[in-house]
Amino acid sequence: TEEEKQQPVIIVAHGYTASTFEWKEFKDYVDSTNAGIMVSQVLLGGHGRTYQEFKNSTWKDWQASIIQEYQELVKAGYRNISFAGSSTGGPLIVNLFAQSFFANSIKPQHVFLIDPIIVPSNKSLSMIGIFGPMLGYVESGEMTDEERKHWYKFRPQETLQQLQDIITITRKDLEEDR
Repeated sequence: TEEEKQQPVIIVAHGYTASTFEWKEFKDYVDSTNAGIMVSQVLLGGHGRTYQEFKNSTWKDWQASIIQEYQELVKAGYRNISFAGSSTGGPLIVNLFAQSFFANSIKPQHVFLIDPIIVPSNKSLSMIGIFGPMLGYVESGEMTDEERKHWYKFRPQETLQQLQDIITITRKDLEEDR
């Protein structure tokens, strides 16, 4: 409705190997407050489908679903759009600004980054290009049964290389003197 189009919409992007479940608690909270805010949970490209699709996906595939949701909201007439990204969702959103994606469109009202992965806490990720092809995949740490329903336990080296790529690109973009 026209009234809904005036309400704030927050596009939320989850992290690497995750799903929209990562933002479920936030969406449920916002919905319960009747604050007049809508939350759009984006499933990153290649995530939450099959392991093979995930393995074959690139960071640009991950980002494409964020772009698509933003473009569909703008096309539908929404003007009060914000972004929130956790972990890998952070650099995927930051990259849109670095590439001047919003130069000729509706500018986001707000951007919230929750624990964005700009410098990986696991320093071995920088070696994935060397050791990844030999390993094939990396297994994540202990997960509960509930977590296994919503996150990939096995992290293919191909996607870890993609993760390293978007982290490196984003870090360099942030370090540039603009």
